[in-house]
Amino acid sequence: MKFYVLFLVAFSIAFSTTGFAQSAPKAPQEWNVSEYVPHLKIGQEFQNDTLMFVTHAATIWDRTSAAKKGVNQHVFEALTAGVPVIYLVNDDKPQVLANFYEKYKPDYIVLSYAGAVEIKPHAKLFIFSGGFFELCLGETIRDVIAINTPSADPINAVILADSIYASNIPNNVRDTPNTPRANLALVLRQMSDAEILQYLSSHFLRNGELGQQNWAGSYHVQLKDYSFRIFRDGKDIGTLGSGKQVVNLKFVLDKDFIGN
Repeated sequence: MKFYVLFLVAFSIAFSTTGFAQSAPKAPQEWNVSEYVPHLKIGQEFQNDTLMFVTHAATIWDRTSAAKKGVNQHVFEALTAGVPVIYLVNDDKPQVLANFYEKYKPDYIVLSYAGAVEIKPHAKLFIFSGGFFELCLGETIRDVIAINTPSADPINAVILADSIYASNIPNNVRDTPNTPRANLALVLRQMSDAEILQYLSSHFLRNGELGQQNWAGSYHVQLKDYSFRIFRDGKDIGTLGSGKQVVNLKFVLDKDFIGN
């Protein structure tokens, strides 16, 4: 994974003159859920060259811990590279946080219902980890995109697939509390490029809109307003949508792939 760390550092250096805040690399510390972590408040502006969001990485939803190994590996890398890591949690009580399987102490916590982003994050690169791909993670990505629209430059989102959990059942089968989850990287690696585009259309950008869990949310990201350029380990495999605002969705499936 050293290539991934080097990529993050290189990206930060490349934008060191943008006026965005810089963070110093540091040694990750193991997380005691009873230990206080700074909370970002509703509506708070927060910016950095690169930001990492980890959405609802917990056995409450990821019942088989399909994303646990990837989450902890990538969080370690991000903290080591000085990238601010933000955990989205539904509750900050220690007895609830005990269900979250993150190993390392984050820089910040944000209280988040259904993956909603209640702060105002701004960055040149957003990294996404954790989260149920079809539901709460979609909400997180939707809100971050909407908050940063309009943008003259493409909005850049890296999706670390091996640290994300997804449904492991066909669309016509009812989900239950005991339904196992799948690691998103394992799901996508079995697909051709065309099949990935179809999968995203049916599971991620359903009905022409991103974010399917919290319809009462404040933000809307629709294909008529956005053009999503889809990358598979650096390869441009196609575009979904035809809107003015360009979003680069960069899916990392190979753990040793260096994004570009």
